[in-house]
Amino acid sequence: VGQRVTEVFPGVESLGLFKVFQQVWRTGKPAYLPAALYEDEKLTGWRENWVYKVPSGLIVAVYNDITERKRAEERIRFLSSVVEQSSEGMAIANLEGALLFVNDSWAMMHGYDDAEELAGKNLRVFHNEEQLEHEVDPFNCKVMESGYNTGEVGHVRRDGTPFPTQMTTTILKDENGIPTAIVGVASDITVRKWAEQERDSAYQQLQASNQQLKATEQQLRASNQQLEASNQQLRATEEEVRKLNQELEQRVRERTAELKASNRELE
Repeated sequence: VGQRVTEVFPGVESLGLFKVFQQVWRTGKPAYLPAALYEDEKLTGWRENWVYKVPSGLIVAVYNDITERKRAEERIRFLSSVVEQSSEGMAIANLEGALLFVNDSWAMMHGYDDAEELAGKNLRVFHNEEQLEHEVDPFNCKVMESGYNTGEVGHVRRDGTPFPTQMTTTILKDENGIPTAIVGVASDITVRKWAEQERDSAYQQLQASNQQLKATEQQLRASNQQLEASNQQLRATEEEVRKLNQELEQRVRERTAELKASNRELE
């Protein structure tokens, strides 16, 4: 009390509030200073100010500290920026499935140029009948049961072309725990599925090659066994021939001896 306002709150001049004080003092008309950041060595915060001149001639300033609100707004802007710039598609719908918001990634993923044209449409426009029956409805049943679900879900583009996604869906609730909306995050996994198919195809080809190699090895083993059997048969034949040759040679020697003996008797 009794101190100059610039001594107690040295940041009023840079804030522009001191000029408002002077203006109200001169004119006597109330003035409003929009929210601005007040800073001095002791205090920092966002303030909006109303300044009045009372009948006694004193200047009265009433301020509203909106620091928390500004932080919340900054947080919202940050989260909005994250959502808008995310490479993943994001959509928010009410509990009946009517779209409240989609980001640009969601729109482009489904073949739409403008996210705003999707407002109010039902989530079911992003699926064909087969997907709805066999994938979407069972997936959403789990969402409603547990409040959350994640997995692969088929979608369709604007022209009806189907494509696979990795979906994560969450139920939003208010402060009383009552469900209010559905949040879906989707990634187009077409490239990943193509890579998986290529991998599976290569694996199958490798398996087929391995089976063919095994069959060839079995054929080689069978051929080797046949060759070994033929070699054994050949060796047996050679042994028989050797024995026959020995017997023949013996007979020849015996016959020769007989002939020599006969010749001696004739002499």
